[in-house]
Amino acid sequence: MGAQLSDCPAPPLNLTGEEEFLETWARDRLSVVTVTVIMPILFFVGLAGNLAFLFVMARVSWMHTVTNYYLANLAVADISFLVTAVGEKVWEYRSTPVNIDTAGFMGRPGCILFNLLKSLSLFASIFLVTLVSLERFYAICKPVQHWMLSDKGRTAKLLLVTWSLALVFSCMLVPANSEIAAACFNWPDTDEFRGFPSVIANCHPVAGWMLHFKLAMQAVPFTLAMVGNISLYIMIIKNLNQRVAAKEKKQATRQGSASAAAGQSNVSQSHQIRNTVARMLIVNGTLFFICLSPFQFTSVGFLIAKGLWQPPILENYKKDIMLTIFRTLTYFNSVINPFVYTVTNKRYRHAFYVAFTFSRTEQRQRYSKNTSVVTTDMSTRM
Repeated sequence: MGAQLSDCPAPPLNLTGEEEFLETWARDRLSVVTVTVIMPILFFVGLAGNLAFLFVMARVSWMHTVTNYYLANLAVADISFLVTAVGEKVWEYRSTPVNIDTAGFMGRPGCILFNLLKSLSLFASIFLVTLVSLERFYAICKPVQHWMLSDKGRTAKLLLVTWSLALVFSCMLVPANSEIAAACFNWPDTDEFRGFPSVIANCHPVAGWMLHFKLAMQAVPFTLAMVGNISLYIMIIKNLNQRVAAKEKKQATRQGSASAAAGQSNVSQSHQIRNTVARMLIVNGTLFFICLSPFQFTSVGFLIAKGLWQPPILENYKKDIMLTIFRTLTYFNSVINPFVYTVTNKRYRHAFYVAFTFSRTEQRQRYSKNTSVVTTDMSTRM
């Protein structure tokens, strides 16, 4: 499956006497720690958290809301991304000691498959986060239309369109990783280079412009989604502020000085509801874009700078350090969602408790009937 000697366009190059230069091809300490410690931790924690959320969704009936269906699909996308992205890096580390040998261990089929699945997970996550924001926007700002449009059939169709669109976008990027660029070497006969592969390969685009196309296809939808989500959050928070202000004014008109204490209590409750929903919006949405934007924008920036500045502004090892850190942030994004839900929302915490303590169905239903406190649609609590 991996790259073969037949993939090399020229006879093997003798590298004896180039030991000092070749030291830069070995993995640095940061990349070793990232692959052997940080990535496995993120993988197992993320896998456990997302699977736990899917288990809660399957077991707790009152968690079957429209928004939670979107979040369940987001958990599937996060699991897929962790398996493919972290799995690829760990496999690479175990297969070759050369840090530039990013495809020699898996060959052309691996280049296509791994990059297709990573792109599919990325695009699906972007679209699903946007769907969640739209769902919240309609639930809070247009509750009548939300009630009329919220049904399982419509939700299933939107999810089908989301995954189909993500698959189309991912297939468009296949040519950017569908070829193998291989080179063959005869390494110095020393212990330091013993075990180095004779063939080194990278996933390569079919044409040079495909790399620019790939980065643009990733960065443009991501940027549009980020701007759109921020706009939706602003409108939602503005609507909540107006609603609370109107309620405060109405209470002030109705209540006299004798009931000032009770009025203050109601006002405080209104503020608490507003702040709870606003906090959920800020935490859930902002963390996604904070974790993904550094890698997205830095990758594009490095590609643009490569054609504009010679010599490069940053040395290659500094670029590698930045990309390693920012890439790890993208993995972290696929880990944190279930923990954000439970930390910031009491209803989710109770759902996890109910699911993992195997409470009776009657208890779960009774809780569902007695805890609707914000609006008629509980998705506004997420």
